[in-house]
Amino acid sequence: MNIIERHLPHGLGSQIPKTIIVHVMAAEIDYEGKRLSAWDLLNKLGWSAHILLSTDGTRTRCRPDNLIAYHAKGFNTNSLGIEILIPGVYNLDQLKAYTAKPYTLPQAQMDVLVQQIMIWKHAHEIESIDRHSDVDPARRWFDPGEGFPWTGLLQRTWSCS
Repeated sequence: MNIIERHLPHGLGSQIPKTIIVHVMAAEIDYEGKRLSAWDLLNKLGWSAHILLSTDGTRTRCRPDNLIAYHAKGFNTNSLGIEILIPGVYNLDQLKAYTAKPYTLPQAQMDVLVQQIMIWKHAHEIESIDRHSDVDPARRWFDPGEGFPWTGLLQRTWSCS
């Protein structure tokens, strides 16, 4: 398992995770005319996630499972957040357009996503796996977007133990 420890300080307190929230963001972001990595953008905005998942399957652990991460407003105190990184440089409007159309994840990334969800399911009493758009549809309808292979992910993770 390729896991890089690169912690983000954004989150307050401990938690007992009950849900997994799947997110998507660009690996690099065009933010206010600057090119930032996903980790740098999260740090700049005071946000965090538990895991950033690169296209090659490398996981960057940003927060321990037992600590809160700021990844889903209103759902941070009992959830684990995983950010699936889309290759390339995108601004927010470009990312919204990208996730609206069907897209596939590289096999290594999808396999490690499934593996991480299964690790979390076995380590914690997980009650649900949600998309960020499920818990915040008014603001984050594009995260991970209509084009994300959600049904396939659920078939590989939720229907088995």
